Parts: sequence; structure tokens; C-alpha cells
Amino acid sequence: MTRTDPRAWLEERHALADAARQIPWTVGEVTEYDYDGAQRPQAAVMSSSHGPITWDDHAGDVFDPPDAAFISDARSSVPAMAAALTAVLDLHPDVHGECHMCSDERGPKPFPCPTRRAVEAALGGEG
Repeated sequence: MTRTDPRAWLEERHALADAARQIPWTVGEVTEYDYDGAQRPQAAVMSSSHGPITWDDHAGDVFDPPDAAFISDARSSVPAMAAALTAVLDLHPDVHGECHMCSDERGPKPFPCPTRRAVEAALGGEG
């Protein structure tokens, strides 16, 4: 998958976060679930006002506890990371084909600058 515009990708992440419930998510109580005769720990992702926000025929207990922890943390960490990367991109704009933030004794670096290319590469773009 190739992304050419990191700002558009970050805006999509902001939109997804804005559309989701604006309440903290947590990991529910870890329970044991009988999976093919073996007991497996399971945990739901919970919201304070809605209860389990995961579902299936096992009362919402569908994730291994580390997965539930990751998903519940993503509710706040993904928007924060998207905001941080957006701020980095804002510091490195295209100014007539140059990045004035990335300059040295020879002057500004050509745009996209090394910082912008690193962000694009990390997000799956050309970089």
C-alpha cells in the first residue's frame, strides 16, 4: 500500500477518532473462556457509559487481555500520535520547493525535507 499524502492519512485518523465515542475506553474484567476444551483468558474493551463495546455471542469477552489493552489504549493514543505528526508536518511546510525548518549553512533543504520524507516513509508512503 502506497500513501502519497501523509496529511490526508492523518486527517482520516482524526475523523475516525472524532466519530467514535468521546469517552475513555478500558479493559474489562479478565474472564476464562472455554475454547475447544482449553480455558483461555478473555477481556472486553469497555466504555464508562456503554459497558462492553466489543461484542459476539460471548458477552463481549472476545479479546486476549493484551489485545484488549492495546485497543483500549488506542482510543487516546492514536489521536495524540496523529496530532503530534500533524504538528511535525506543520513545522516543515513546502515554501516554494524548500523547507526552511531544515536548513544548514548552505540554506534550506529541498522539499520534501528529510523530516517530511521520514514521516511519509513511516506512514507507508514513498518517503
